[in-house]
Amino acid sequence: MALRHTYTLLIALLCGGTAASFAADAVPARTPARAPEPLQEIVNVPTADGLQLAGYFTMPATGPAAGAPVVLLLPDGPGGSPMKANDPSRSLARGFALAGYAVLSLETRHSTQYAFSRFDEAFPDVKAAIDLAASRGYPTVVLGGAGLGSLLAARYIADSGDGRVKALLAFGPSVDLPANWRARVGEEAYARTIAQASKGAAENNLAASGFIDLGDGMIFAPGVFLDWYGATAKTSMSATLTAVEKPVFLAAGGDDPTAPSGRLQTLAQAVASKKVQTRSYPGAGHDLSRARDQVVADASAWLAQQNLAPPPQVVTTFVDTRAADGIALSGVLYAPAGATAASRRTAYMLVPGLNGDAMRGLTHNLGMRLAQRGYTALVIRTRSTGFRSILSGRLNDIPKDIDAWSDYLAARGTTRIVGVGHAIGGLWLSVYLSESQDKRFRGAVYLSPPRDLPAHGRRGMGAEAYDRVIAQAQAAVKEGKGASTLITASFPQPVYDEDARQPTFLSPTGAGYLNAYADAFLSYWAPNSLAVHLDRIAEIKLPIFAIGGSRDAMMQGGWLLQFINSARGPSASIYYGGQNGASASFDGYEGKIIDDVIGWSQRLP
Repeated sequence: MALRHTYTLLIALLCGGTAASFAADAVPARTPARAPEPLQEIVNVPTADGLQLAGYFTMPATGPAAGAPVVLLLPDGPGGSPMKANDPSRSLARGFALAGYAVLSLETRHSTQYAFSRFDEAFPDVKAAIDLAASRGYPTVVLGGAGLGSLLAARYIADSGDGRVKALLAFGPSVDLPANWRARVGEEAYARTIAQASKGAAENNLAASGFIDLGDGMIFAPGVFLDWYGATAKTSMSATLTAVEKPVFLAAGGDDPTAPSGRLQTLAQAVASKKVQTRSYPGAGHDLSRARDQVVADASAWLAQQNLAPPPQVVTTFVDTRAADGIALSGVLYAPAGATAASRRTAYMLVPGLNGDAMRGLTHNLGMRLAQRGYTALVIRTRSTGFRSILSGRLNDIPKDIDAWSDYLAARGTTRIVGVGHAIGGLWLSVYLSESQDKRFRGAVYLSPPRDLPAHGRRGMGAEAYDRVIAQAQAAVKEGKGASTLITASFPQPVYDEDARQPTFLSPTGAGYLNAYADAFLSYWAPNSLAVHLDRIAEIKLPIFAIGGSRDAMMQGGWLLQFINSARGPSASIYYGGQNGASASFDGYEGKIIDDVIGWSQRLP
């Protein structure tokens, strides 16, 4: 299973106070509590072409919300720096951090070596920063920039096709460099400088030709000057925005000389995307210093409209319990920050599949998302969690573990549990519920519910090989060696294609292996095992909800329909179909799963 995302565990900071008493006429006025100042961390950003760039994160004091977009800010320039006090890449970073975002302010090569760098050579800088953010657990990016930085941000979005970037923030958006400089110096000086630069670029001898000096420290090697300011330069903000199909927020000060009246509207009309917002701030200049708080408030509100607001904070806690037979178990509890007793009464118990875990994969992702939506979620581990444990773990022991976790939730005040099992975790849940009929559970959700394993094994291995390996395992158990005899069986993936109503889109299947010690192997694969899933589901009185996808080999044919039709209680299903439908790991479908599961569970008694 592809693991796309790594999330940072968040820490809830609890603040205490001291009580004091005063005379009635001496009670001081109450001062509103100030939000704790954001934290900052300087980082090194290595680029693919060997540069080491400086940057820094500005983060909420309580930690960024997991899964939130990071705001990547590029400074003005050329020669600008995200350390300058009045550059929006620094001054706005604090405001966005107070609003809940993590912000990465980057010093690009336009800051340090613009005289020698063609404009597009800074694209690797932006990508490197986005890669760094992704490695820190930020799956999406809001790319912003001030002045020249806004042009670099827009060019990157237009030319890179980087799907991680979801929106553009342009603060004091860049002028169209060639046209602006041409208008400023006049036609004659422009033509003369272009001729000088062209001659110098052709000679390719900087010592002989010299730099092109635009004044105020703006010097360029001849070829670089032509790339930035020549007639064919791709440094027009207006032209670039025609290729930007992401949502765009354009903000400028009313007294910004680079954004005269009507400039923002002209740029807005050029944007390819229909999701464009402009804001002008009277009395503010190019650096927006007189309107910083309002700029952040407006940009944050606009980002929320694009579904790019930071999700609520989540408190993540490692928890432990012990099964009735003494086996120690661990799990992860995900809860919304400030959870109340009422919010603990209903909890989702998530049971991972073999490739998942409480700290990774689908169930981790769903646990975070449920807590961000205000629900308590417990992702459990069992005695069979992990490759080593599954080799020896017996299916008939799993109910002891789920029962222990149900008791754990009950001790926290939970009276309503919704079970969510992914892949083999769904079978574990079914075995427990069929045996216990636990009334604390109000419903069960199955994500890619597994087939009847004995029949699945016979089909994959072939009848002769299946019977042979079952006999081998049974003989080992009879000899008292069931816990020490390793059974390894070749297992080509069987293909299911009986039902044209649910076509699948899969690459050719390959051969695999089943490995387990004999007694554990038989508990799953023997003809009389508890892993005949349709029999288990027929014994459960609860409402069930099953979800599958067209890129999941186990969901071929009408299995999902057969599964819910075998249920004893009320049942429903959703199939994420089509050529780009869901795989067994549901990568990219996590948000839809949460919407569908919450919608279904809200109708439970």
